[in-house]
Amino acid sequence: MSVGSSLLLVTMVGALALGLGACGGGAASAASPPPVASSVTAARPGSPVAPEASACATPRASARATPRASATGIAAPDSPPLVGDPGKLPAIDLPGRVLRLRSWWNVVDHSDRFLAVNRAVAGAPTAQDADGIREEHHLIDLQSGARRLVRRHCVAGPAWWSMARAVSDAGWLAWEEVHGQSEDRWRLYAARFDRRTLRVGRPRLVLRGERRRVDRPHFALYGRRLVSVTNSYGPQSEWGSHGWAFVSDLATGKRQVLYSAPVSVGDLCVAANGTVALVEYTDPVDVHSARFVVVRIADGKVLLRFRYRGGPVRKIAWDGRNLAWEAEQDDEASGYRIMVRRADGTVRLISDAGLAPTLSGGTLFFTDYEALGVDDRVISVDLRDWTAGRLAGRGDVSTASASPRHTVVWDDGSGDDTVVRVGRLP
Repeated sequence: MSVGSSLLLVTMVGALALGLGACGGGAASAASPPPVASSVTAARPGSPVAPEASACATPRASARATPRASATGIAAPDSPPLVGDPGKLPAIDLPGRVLRLRSWWNVVDHSDRFLAVNRAVAGAPTAQDADGIREEHHLIDLQSGARRLVRRHCVAGPAWWSMARAVSDAGWLAWEEVHGQSEDRWRLYAARFDRRTLRVGRPRLVLRGERRRVDRPHFALYGRRLVSVTNSYGPQSEWGSHGWAFVSDLATGKRQVLYSAPVSVGDLCVAANGTVALVEYTDPVDVHSARFVVVRIADGKVLLRFRYRGGPVRKIAWDGRNLAWEAEQDDEASGYRIMVRRADGTVRLISDAGLAPTLSGGTLFFTDYEALGVDDRVISVDLRDWTAGRLAGRGDVSTASASPRHTVVWDDGSGDDTVVRVGRLP
């Protein structure tokens, strides 16, 4: 490697056997884990990095097959969704606070205490921003309301731009940077921040890759640990040849393979009890075939495998007990549905017009996208008794990469300012 072991590099090579159809995955695998360096160290802006690899860990699907019944899978229920007309639901006013940010902002991630937001600012062209458009990334303390600018430019230098971001209550921030409009290369950085002042320390390069060989990752923070999933591709494969989940200890630099599967993996969500749920696609020619896997972060033990047959899964939420997901509807319908698997194993269709599921305090939240123009279109469902309501206040749900214990965030940027609402649950 051109920069030695001071940078953590993922190089995933080799075409792995496909055609595994119905099953696959586990902490153990016939494929060897990709070689990695021994430590995570601080990266200097513009410093060279070794050979690279990216679209977020979502399978490069080929044929789209019609969903079929499966004896081992769980098909989308034929019964009507729990939430029909949101206008008939009672209004719910959660305690919390309202933040008003001048101009248009994007809420990127949040924990119970911290909120990560960014915006694009137009200005004069510079060496870092040739087009004059500068991204500003801020952290907000939801307890005090304090806000701090934490980054103005990409660590990797000009021609790079930021994508996803994750924040943890333990005082860690992680973010992805991609190269150019083609996104042919990606890098994943992390940095510690002071929880009182919000001052961010020196960025550390954690992972990197080339799009032609390794998908851009999904990732989330669990304390000081960064959990990420991606797919490696071989020259003979149109499908993800192998799915990987890694856990990196950002304080010690130690990293290990948490889970691997001989099929593609997709979205993930971390829970406060130290588990992570991810989706894997179990049929290389049918993106309607998926399985949810729950893994313990401490030792990689698989705690749950749950099959789903229906539209392709786009987003998942996991709180350590309950699992929710957003999936495309099948070929005979359009739109997106929200489904839930409760802690007792009950599976229920919640909405046929839902986006962005998130879980907090034993409650499901999502946006009803058919209620455009309606002030209160964030729906809540208490999973103990399936009681549904509408959160008071205009906006859309902001999902979290790691499910918070008692916080839900929804934001509205339809006016001159961005209004962020933070609701607190018991």
